[in-house]
Amino acid sequence: MLGDDIEITIIDIRGDYVRLGLHVTQTISVRMKESSDTIKKNNKQGLLVIRCKKNESVMIGDDIEVIIVDVRGDKARIGLVAPKPVPVHRKEIYDAIQMEKTRQKQEDKHE
Repeated sequence: MLGDDIEITIIDIRGDYVRLGLHVTQTISVRMKESSDTIKKNNKQGLLVIRCKKNESVMIGDDIEVIIVDVRGDKARIGLVAPKPVPVHRKEIYDAIQMEKTRQKQEDKHE
């Protein structure tokens, strides 16, 4: 998870190619770094699927970069470059943080 608005998932790996799923909840520009062409400006909640190979990058907005670092068999490594204020978490950690925030709000409400 990047912040509260972007979830990145490796959908599948075929040969040298990785299909990334970008689930976004806000209007955002997504493009391949090597190209100035915008893949999609997502203006509603949805899943954008992008096919990349090793050493290719996807830009999300102007300041978040997703890099395919390595592809070996059925495993892929991705790298993320994001500004410091943007929290980056694995999905299960993000979900635990959200559950704790909800629990804390409920406790505060009952006090």
